[in-house]
Parts: sequence; structure tokens; C-alpha cells
Amino acid sequence: METGLIKYDSMTRAIAECREVDELKNYRDKARALELYAQQAMNRKAEAQAAEIRIRAERACKLLIREEQANGQMATSSGDQQTGKVSSGTTPKKTLSDVGVSRDQSSKWGGLADLSDEEFEQRLSDRRERKEVPTTDGIIGKDPDITMIDKGAFAIGAADASLEIHASDLNGTLAVVSAFKSDFS
Repeated sequence: METGLIKYDSMTRAIAECREVDELKNYRDKARALELYAQQAMNRKAEAQAAEIRIRAERACKLLIREEQANGQMATSSGDQQTGKVSSGTTPKKTLSDVGVSRDQSSKWGGLADLSDEEFEQRLSDRRERKEVPTTDGIIGKDPDITMIDKGAFAIGAADASLEIHASDLNGTLAVVSAFKSDFS
């Protein structure tokens, strides 16, 4: 078995077994750093694996946040998020900021947590089969799909809009970019 696969499997297992939000956030942040490093090294396979680990950690983090909010261990966004308290005289609850998660992250990761286990795994598998680097937006369905129409043309589509671009439409732009680049070479 390949060493990278062993590390990938052990990391996904660690994420699945983790019961601390701040530890999951730490795994997520480390995976993001590895993802960026692999991207700079132009290693798409490593980048895709790191992205998948990051996305798994984000989903697990949000699922655990929801569980802790339901159990009263963490403040919810419906009033006690600001102070970490339900009412005066009670013990402060953990907040998102206490565990290093921003409101934006929590909201975005909610889209991952809303997916069933089967749907989540299928969406990751689809990206893997297409040899794409998965993104959080792509997994939750906010990423536009880019499709080749024919040679020299492609379409970008999203749920609420689409755009079709032909190479002939870009010729002037490409010429300007090429001239600009040659000025600085």
C-alpha cells in the first residue's frame, strides 16, 4: 500500500473519531495548509487529497457544533452567541470564536452538514472520478460547472445563471494580455 494512502486513511479516520470542535478545526487548518503547499508545488493529486481531508473536517466540525448546541454545551446563533450566556447568572457556554470558527465558516460548513452521508460521499467521489480538486462550494452545489461545448468554447453554469464563452470572443482580450505580458518579460 502506498504511504500517502495510509496517511490519508489515518487522517480521515482521526477526523471521524474526533469529539472536540477545536481539534477538528486544527485538522482542517493543517489540511488547508497542505492543500496550498501542494497547489504551489503543482501536485494536483496531493492537493485534491488535502482538500478532501479539509472538507471532511469542516463537515465533521459543523456536525459536532450542532450536537454541542443541541446539548447546551455551545452557544447558538439565536441570542446567546454574542455573550456565550443563555441568561444572567448562568455559566458561559463555549462560542464559535472560542473554538476558532468564524460565523461565515460555520454557515458555509452547514451546507456540508446538511448533506446525508451518502450524498456527501457521492459528491466527493464524483470530484475524485473527474480528477478535480474538491471545494466546499462545489460539494454543497454553489460552484459553477464548467463544461467544454466544443473545441475552443466552454460553458460556465450555475443554478441561477449560465455563460457561454467562445475562443473567438476572447481573441482581443488574449492579444492584450499577451502584449502586456511581453512588456514585462
